[in-house]
Formats: sequence, structure tokens, C-alpha cells
Amino acid sequence: MKRSVAIAFLMCSIVLSAGAQGFDWQTSPRVPYQIPKRYVGIEIGSGYTQHRGSLEYIEQEVGIVCCDYESGSGLPLSINIAGEQWLSPSVSVQAGLGFTLINALFVTPSVPVPLSSGELLRTEYVLEGAMTYLTLHGGIGTRLFGTHLTAGGGVRLHIYAGGSLSQLERVISPDYYLFTQNPRSKEQELGNTFLDHANRIQIEPYAQVGYNISVANGFYLSPSVSIGIPLLSVSTQDTWRMLNFGARIRLMKGL
Repeated sequence: MKRSVAIAFLMCSIVLSAGAQGFDWQTSPRVPYQIPKRYVGIEIGSGYTQHRGSLEYIEQEVGIVCCDYESGSGLPLSINIAGEQWLSPSVSVQAGLGFTLINALFVTPSVPVPLSSGELLRTEYVLEGAMTYLTLHGGIGTRLFGTHLTAGGGVRLHIYAGGSLSQLERVISPDYYLFTQNPRSKEQELGNTFLDHANRIQIEPYAQVGYNISVANGFYLSPSVSIGIPLLSVSTQDTWRMLNFGARIRLMKGL
């Protein structure tokens, strides 16, 4: 009886070791396969960025606030080299290095101005551009309920590498109205200084849920969704906050 219990315990230990991370990559019962605990791969992500703040455009010639950009949106893009180390069959730590492009589009209406014809001139201000960051991230994840479903979180450190913003005012109505620039147009370009004082560092805690899918011995895909909340304003002079909703996919190879 004791011998049978010992054999059963040994078999369970072998199965647990072979099934680390939940993958069954044994090619043959006669050739045991050691599931890798260390992985490296590539991660690509996009999603939706919500921009909130108070970006005041001041007309320098008259010294008045023409508009205040309070909300905007964008579609970010990130590419990272990712690494992963499994500490146990259920818990892993991850790290990565790459680039993140965060674009932004703000649109806000101006105060209507009466024309000599008696009509109201209605225009809107448009602020559009993008920021590029060098991104480092580190986090921890765990398998849920013994399945390939995972949950985790961590921190992304974004280092500002550069960016550009363009601003214009365009006519909404009346349709015939043209600005007096040369050549005359329904749009006129405006200067802005919102990135002149860009914050060089951005810290973004995040949480994510994913699913690991075996695609071949030693390889797996991991699609995930995440939410990240950058802690600092994009600009040190203006209030500009972001909220990131992301969808990512990683292809990992065991080492």
C-alpha cells in the first residue's frame, strides 16, 4: 500500500513538473519535455486613450483665452521586446523595453462672433499631434483557477523622446466665410506651445487580463486587455491627463 501511494505521488510530481504554466508540450511519453520557465518575445499593442485637462490657447496679440481644450481622444501604438520568468506554475514576472506612440485629437468650439450681415460666425479649434516615448515596463501575473486565463499588473515608465502638435481654426458656418489670410481659406493655422514644457517622465500603473494560447512546442500567444492610469500631466505648465485602455498581443518563445 505504501509503495502504491509513493508511486502515485511520484507520478503526480512528474505531471505537475511537465505541465508548468499549464502547457502540455511533451512530444513523446518516452522523451519527457521540460517546460521552459523563461521566455522572450515581442508585444504589440493599441487601444484608446482618453485625454482630459485644461489646455488654454491664448491669442498673443490681444492676450485673451480663445479656447480651452478639455477633452480629447487618441489611438496609441506600442511595440516592445518582452521577457518573462515563471516563479512557479502559476506566477510569473514580466519586463519589457520598447516605444510607445500616443496621439491626441482635441476639438472645441469658439464663441460665435456676429458678422456685418447679421449672421453669426461659428468656428472650432482643432489641436492634433502625437508624443513618442521610450517605454520600460515590469509586472507580475498569475494564472486563474488552474486555467490559461491570467491576471496581473505592473508599472510602465515612459521617457519622453519627442512630439509635435498642430493647431488650426476652421469655419463651421456660414459656409461662404473665408479667413483673410493669403490664400484665403476656411482654415487658418495657429501656433501652440503645449509641448514646450512636456513632462520628461511618465509613470503609468496598469492592470490587465489575458489568455495564454499554445501555438507550438515552446511557443505561446498571449492576447490581453488592460487599463493604465498615467500619474503625471503630459505638460508641466498645463493640466493634461490621460487614461489608457489597451489591447495587446504577445508571442513568446521558451529559452
